[in-house]
Amino acid sequence: MINKLVIGAALLLIAVGCNIQHHDAAPELRSVTPADGATAVATDAEITVTFSESMDSQTCEERFSLFEGVLTEIPGEDHLPVPGTFSWNGRFTAMTFHPETPLDENTDYSIVMLEGMQGEHDHDDIMMDHDHDGGMMSHDMDGFGHNAGTGIIVRFKTQ
Repeated sequence: MINKLVIGAALLLIAVGCNIQHHDAAPELRSVTPADGATAVATDAEITVTFSESMDSQTCEERFSLFEGVLTEIPGEDHLPVPGTFSWNGRFTAMTFHPETPLDENTDYSIVMLEGMQGEHDHDDIMMDHDHDGGMMSHDMDGFGHNAGTGIIVRFKTQ
C-alpha cells in the first residue's frame, strides 16, 4: 500500500512538473525573412523577425537596424540605417520592419540585430551572444546570420 502511494505521488509530481513553464531560458530567435544569403529579394520587401515568446517591443526595435551594403561587423554611429517603421503581431512574437521607401535594385543589405532584446514579461531573459558563429541570442540560431561579437548580421540582395 505504501509503495502504491509513493509511486502515485511520484507520478503526480512528474505530471504537474511537465505542465509548469520555466522562463529561465532566454527568448530565442526562430526565423528572419528574408533569410541570410537570400538573393532576388523584392525591392518592396519587409523584414520579419520571429521569436520564441512575446517580446518587449522597445528593446527589440532599438536593437534592430537595416543597412545598405555587406557588413562584416556591427557598424558605428557614422553608418545611417535605412529609415522605416515597425509593426508586431498580436502576441508580440513577430516583428516586421517596413522600410520607408522601396529598397534599391540589385543592392546588398545587412540586417543588424544587437544582443539585449528582452522578453516581454521577464526582463531578466535577455537574448545574448553565445560566442559562436551564428549563435547570437540562441543556440538554435545557427544558420540565421553571421556572429558579429555583440549581435548578428543577416545579409541579402535585392533583385
